[in-house]
Amino acid sequence: MSPIEMPSDIQLVEKRETRTSRGMLSKGWYRVDGQLVMVKGNSITEAGTAGYEPYSEVMASRIAKGLNLPHVEYSLMPAKLFPDIKNYSCDVVSGCPLFVKPGDQLYHFADMADAHFLASGQAASSDALFQYAVELYGKQWLYQMLTFDAFIGNEDRHENNIDIIVRHYKHVLPPIYDNGGSLLAWVTDEELTDTKLHYQFDKSKPFRSRHAQQIKLIDEPVLPVRNLDTLYQEIIQSISPILALLSEKRAFAIRQYLKYRLHYLKSAMG
Repeated sequence: MSPIEMPSDIQLVEKRETRTSRGMLSKGWYRVDGQLVMVKGNSITEAGTAGYEPYSEVMASRIAKGLNLPHVEYSLMPAKLFPDIKNYSCDVVSGCPLFVKPGDQLYHFADMADAHFLASGQAASSDALFQYAVELYGKQWLYQMLTFDAFIGNEDRHENNIDIIVRHYKHVLPPIYDNGGSLLAWVTDEELTDTKLHYQFDKSKPFRSRHAQQIKLIDEPVLPVRNLDTLYQEIIQSISPILALLSEKRAFAIRQYLKYRLHYLKSAMG
């Protein structure tokens, strides 16, 4: 059974464009079969390298589900059904439902941190930023997100890709979302060599530039102990329908990449 959903009723609500390090990312709010959904395309560099963000978004949400992490469910839909969303050499778009409730306010971590450091007069160093994140989110949620990002190799968890929900004047922890820059989404076919998979592609944000360093910020376990071989097989099984849509070379590389990064999960287990 294909993992690509085929909605029957699609209505554009609001079109948006987001500027990223890879150019403009086309996105928009749609009402899809009666549900409000954020639909996103993929990116492309000035050199013409197209990204695989829609596939990565869906695989990441399936992995988060397997790890029992709070997350937003993503799905794949045919790009041709969303002509307003610009795509580059990609037949699908990703979609996720609106996850906030009426009356909720969603604030970027970047804005919260700016206000905090302005009020305190403290310098916004990477360490101070991390300590503020611990205060705002608590260790459990924050450490789980950092572990998840390290495992899937998320390169794009910048300060505007972490949010906090304000509901009835109280902070509410959000689900994890915006994982498009993960699972080798921005790696070219030519770069998919075993040596590079093992030792490279480890860029991180926002507290350290490498996941190998950022994962060391975790000072207490936040995941239950699991047999890593069994967990790996469960994860691969969950994303296999998406891997089947990719080239054999890319699918194999993603499987190997996740196998090499299992030690990041182990480091966060109790």
